[in-house]
Amino acid sequence: ETALGAAASFGAMPSFADAAARRGYARIHFSPRAAKLADALCLAEDGWLRRAVARLFLMRPRCDALSLGGGPGESFAALATLADYVGGDRFGREEPPARHRRPSAKVACAVVDYEPGWAPAVADLANAMGVDD
Repeated sequence: ETALGAAASFGAMPSFADAAARRGYARIHFSPRAAKLADALCLAEDGWLRRAVARLFLMRPRCDALSLGGGPGESFAALATLADYVGGDRFGREEPPARHRRPSAKVACAVVDYEPGWAPAVADLANAMGVDD
């Protein structure tokens, strides 16, 4: 946290060269950051945004995204999960009515970060989410 504060205040990039530090960072920040992105794209008070997200995921076969400074890939996780949710997937809970089930866009996300050590985490995430290309 101190290193990230210095980065914001003084423009000094924090080092994520240590694998244990990356794991700790991902453990603390992955879920909250993925949730924040998904929440931002589904703001209840902005009907135009909900419609735009629905069009993004339901009216095209593929959604291409670029995550700059994406670290362990939380943007991809958020977008892929949100695409499934918008398409009617309830993640093993009660099956939605047929009228709410639709194919959602395949999400392709290029994760770009200055720290090459994040690459294994991104690869593990892609593997866990069944990405085949």
